Amino acid sequence: LEALDRAAERKPAAFYDKSNARRLFGDDMWLSASRIESYYRCKFAYFCKYGLKAEPRRTADLDALAFGTLTHFVMERVLPEYAREGFENIDRTRVLADAEDAVNQYVAETMGGLEDKPGRFAALLNRLVRISGALLWQVVRELRQSRFMPVDFELSVGGQPEDDKPSIPPVVLSLPDGGRVRVQGKIDRVDVYRRDGISYVRVVDYKTGSREFSLYDISLGLNLQMLLYMIALTQGSDSDFSGFFPAGILYMKAGFLECAEEAETGYSPLSDDSVKRLKLCAAQLKRSGLIVEDDSAIEAMDSGFSGWYAPVVRNKDGSYSKHSSLISQASFKLLEDFALQKVREFGNGLIIGKISPIPCGRDPKHLACAYCDYSSVCDRRKYMYRLISSADGDKLRTAISVKEDA
Repeated sequence: LEALDRAAERKPAAFYDKSNARRLFGDDMWLSASRIESYYRCKFAYFCKYGLKAEPRRTADLDALAFGTLTHFVMERVLPEYAREGFENIDRTRVLADAEDAVNQYVAETMGGLEDKPGRFAALLNRLVRISGALLWQVVRELRQSRFMPVDFELSVGGQPEDDKPSIPPVVLSLPDGGRVRVQGKIDRVDVYRRDGISYVRVVDYKTGSREFSLYDISLGLNLQMLLYMIALTQGSDSDFSGFFPAGILYMKAGFLECAEEAETGYSPLSDDSVKRLKLCAAQLKRSGLIVEDDSAIEAMDSGFSGWYAPVVRNKDGSYSKHSSLISQASFKLLEDFALQKVREFGNGLIIGKISPIPCGRDPKHLACAYCDYSSVCDRRKYMYRLISSADGDKLRTAISVKEDA
């Protein structure tokens, strides 16, 4: 009767007996950074997906999710061999052939090959082969001019070592009531640069969407993944990267490349017979992220300070452009501490049963509710949402604004 009364009065979803939340989610939570982000995007959707284990059925198709997995597969299969041989020895013809072989291997291993697949599938696969080749070639071009070199691919954080692949411990946080949160996952790529006895490390993530680094997102508990991975690398209890200086976190677009309307018929980002075509392709693959202020490390990433391979551009007078995404070493540490605090807030909120449907977004008309798998069982009212505000990002920026000599 009590449950019926709550439904009739349209009270917000919550665990009214807090012990039920603890029994459902446990005292020792192992989860990925993306799960934490999904909680901050909408607590009710998190409850449905990870508490009730309610999952929609998905067909074996090359949708955006599958393409993201495919991109990681191609990079993991091909780049380690290139790193051993030296990127300066790899030409474009080989890159395109290796990308095609890797895509075909992925389809054979995960989707049963091309048999019984419709013509649309084969056409999309052909497009993915071209795009994967373009992405892989861009990475090779970047690493040819970079003094940062890849040392790990798909590095497991908190997982068990598999097939001689390394693993580092998870990020472990204790909660006030005795519970623990352990953050695990996989780092797409770990790059290292050494100079005069100093070692730098950067984390690279391949993203199929349009995500870019934003303090606005961080302030709400979104987009914490890369910061948590850097913490696992440089502050872990048993990590080969302890003592390394964080050089930055980088996102590389790994999704469909769009063609410009004015491009010629038959436009392909793989074509190198036109300067314009190369620029159009490269512009979509500009890196975003956050770079720690260190001239040597920045030049090691992007030797010409062009802004293509790191979100940093140098002016003619030697100063950095105001559009450069830079942060001091001290401020980066404070930002890492803030990320850990958001993880603790997540753990505390989950254990006490905070699962109200209050989604966040940049615009009330464009919340995640429009494509949510759980909208049919959600009783969210129109005024229940949180906006991603520039003011929140500005507050965080002020809180972490510390000079190196402070």
